[in-house]
Amino acid sequence: MCFERNLQHFFIVVFSLIQMQCTAQKKSKKAADQNDSDLPELLLYIQQSPCLGKCPDYEASFYTGKKMVYEGRAHMPVLGKYEYLLPADFTKNLIFEAVKMNVKLVLDSTTLPPDVPVVRLWVTINGKMKKMVGFVGGDNQTFTNYVKLVHGEVKAMVSEQEGIKIP
Repeated sequence: MCFERNLQHFFIVVFSLIQMQCTAQKKSKKAADQNDSDLPELLLYIQQSPCLGKCPDYEASFYTGKKMVYEGRAHMPVLGKYEYLLPADFTKNLIFEAVKMNVKLVLDSTTLPPDVPVVRLWVTINGKMKKMVGFVGGDNQTFTNYVKLVHGEVKAMVSEQEGIKIP
């Protein structure tokens, strides 16, 4: 009888420990999932490479949470790496323009003539990242127009707002 009671207590303790472990794992997983959803998501990325002349050489990444990370290397109003706080609907409007201009139909890459500055453009449309490589002034007018639009917005943003320097 005493053995059965001790065995019963043993199973209760073991069951309680297992239940506590499962609860802790669930809380840990929930916290990890919540932290993952708090991470900013890349919505738009543009990179323009240098050329033999005075082409802008920079890259800019637009994230959820109204943030732009920018690195100007040459022929831009601001040189260096900075973080900018964007107006509320800034990135959403750029994505809307991409949809309106039908950027998703642009070829992923095109034949690049020698010595042209390469433009890498990534746009998240309906949750899917569209990655394109091309150059301004090529056959694809949609690509050229959208790159000019984004470039103009990046240039205006870094000219008008002081960013936070990133070491």
